[in-house]
Amino acid sequence: MSGSTEAWNRRRSLQGREWEARRAKFLSGKRCEWCGSEGGLVVAAGTPLPPYISQLKEAAAKMLRERIDAGEYSELEQTLEQCPQCGSTSLARRKQKRPALKCRNCRAEFDAPERRTVKTGRVSPEQWKSFWAKYARPIKEKVIAERNEAGARQRSFIGCIVLCKRCHFARQKGMTLCPSCGKGYRRPGNELCWECFKKTDKGREVAKTYELVAYEHPWCRRKFGVARRFLELLSEPEVCCRELCAGLASCKIAEENGVRKAP
Repeated sequence: MSGSTEAWNRRRSLQGREWEARRAKFLSGKRCEWCGSEGGLVVAAGTPLPPYISQLKEAAAKMLRERIDAGEYSELEQTLEQCPQCGSTSLARRKQKRPALKCRNCRAEFDAPERRTVKTGRVSPEQWKSFWAKYARPIKEKVIAERNEAGARQRSFIGCIVLCKRCHFARQKGMTLCPSCGKGYRRPGNELCWECFKKTDKGREVAKTYELVAYEHPWCRRKFGVARRFLELLSEPEVCCRELCAGLASCKIAEENGVRKAP
């Protein structure tokens, strides 16, 4: 048993050294494809592989959709209440004031909402158990095969790109390189990184809300650094005591003003 284990370890070691040699050859003379850096380069898949559980859920949803369309399972329906003016389903119900309903989107007020029936893309718990018992194995086998194939392509450097460690980390977090400065990273849905956004008219206004300003507590005269967007919350001195003061448990001034430590 020990002989076979040693042989397996040697084989793995040789494969690792061989792969490192091919990796070094692949990276030779290359730069980061995002920022142009020459140091700390890594080989990354051209299309990042999603986590296994995410890929499994996507494959299961696709298979379930196919089975529903084939008539094997029946899709559940749901009745939604919506605003008669804008169609939004975000409605606020009021107990005292009339009309009884108010749309959070367009602010329209009304007593009776419109109703529409939509398909949910889901099946009943009983049908889901039946579906998973029947199709779980082929779904898992398909996902594992796709992941093995993607791993083999990456080990062969097919479709791979070269990134520095900094850009690779940002890519794993879903960020991309800022097209304006080419140095910072922008989050999904943003056109610019934070530093470039702050230089725009809108960005300057947003940045002001995050600026730290001095706040002097009216009771004890201690000073705190508070983001400008939270200043309105500190109109009540007790809020500052509870949220910012680390010495609330032993503060006599707070106790004299009726502020007690949270249970």
